[in-house]
Amino acid sequence: MNRAFLLFVFSFIATNILAQVSAPTANFVGNLSDLNYSVFVFNTPQNATNGALQAQFPGGETASFKWQKLNLTSGTYEDYADGGNGSSSSIDNLANGQYKVIADNGTETREFLAAVINNWHTLTASIQESTCDNLKLNAEFTAAPFEYINSSNAKVQLVRNPKVGWKAEDVKVSSKLTVNLLPPYRNTTYKIEVTDQFELKSEASVDYTSIVPKALFAISPNKGDAPLSVEFTNNSENADSFTWSFYKSEEQITKEREDGTYSVPQDSIESEANNSQTAAFERVYDETGNYRVKLTARKGVEPNQCEDILYYKFIAVNPSEIDIPWAFSPDSGNEENKTFYVRAKSMKSLEINIFNRWGRNIHNWKSSRINANDQVSKESVWDGKIGGTMASPGVYYYVVKAVGADDKKYEKKGFVHLFRGKN
Repeated sequence: MNRAFLLFVFSFIATNILAQVSAPTANFVGNLSDLNYSVFVFNTPQNATNGALQAQFPGGETASFKWQKLNLTSGTYEDYADGGNGSSSSIDNLANGQYKVIADNGTETREFLAAVINNWHTLTASIQESTCDNLKLNAEFTAAPFEYINSSNAKVQLVRNPKVGWKAEDVKVSSKLTVNLLPPYRNTTYKIEVTDQFELKSEASVDYTSIVPKALFAISPNKGDAPLSVEFTNNSENADSFTWSFYKSEEQITKEREDGTYSVPQDSIESEANNSQTAAFERVYDETGNYRVKLTARKGVEPNQCEDILYYKFIAVNPSEIDIPWAFSPDSGNEENKTFYVRAKSMKSLEINIFNRWGRNIHNWKSSRINANDQVSKESVWDGKIGGTMASPGVYYYVVKAVGADDKKYEKKGFVHLFRGKN
């Protein structure tokens, strides 16, 4: 509880003890900043009169009571009801207004003032606009009017300063009665709560049926050697149709820009596919480079069709590369060092020849279609044997020729050392 509210409460209590006017059934008791006596608020149905006040002469002495109500036109108090004789007096079914009670115990007369507000709200929520780009929510809030004459003798209307809270799935989205939002791609119930300065709350809600899609997809794997087979899974939500756009590699696009064959953004797209399916599919990338993918998800039909676009940057197809070991040992405890094999990345074709010191070809492997690097490592290895017999330790000569997925030719020549352990 903050300090300002504490002062407000104690100020009210002191006034109430002095005035000896109370309202046991009131829902809220407080003060207005421009009225120097208590205000009693009753939460009621619209246009109902549930106000009720009770007065007591100080000290509980017997007195005669007379109730008056302020005439807003003349600005004077007029007789309203005879309160009878006794230690207290009560009146009910009071409409909005400012009331005075006059208490006379025979020796002195006391006058006490109080205001009554029958408080009610009406609140409705609606969707004023629903487009692909904007969702406009609107709430109509009406509160019980209260006109009074303030301490400066001016006739004024009670100013309402309600607290407003729009929520979607318990997440606050706005504190205004009218709000523009980005439309969600899922059906959503929007709830609004309005609380006035007398702590009366009203609630309303409106259901939004989404007209916008959400483009989502997954890629696996997103990098590797050519030819790289990539699986695409369409995880889009609230969409009716899709367009997949597969781009040329960034390297190819750069080259085309440099040589003048690229003129419009559409030139960067290698192919497109339109469908209404979400089933997974595969696409093979045969050439090295970095590739973008775009998925356009749509809902509805023209001219009221909405779309969402998602880009993926990048599918990376490794550069063509050959790595050749300078030595190996069939007796090694390390599996990777037991054989001679060429580590080839993103190659279309590969030929390996190994020669002994006399020029005899002792190992040959050739493939015109390499599907994966593990094919090279498993099938092209030389295990250090010649015709099933262990080759002598020493230096051997290799010639490796290849054509990369980048369409470049590669050739490497050199020596490899075959080591054996001591017997």
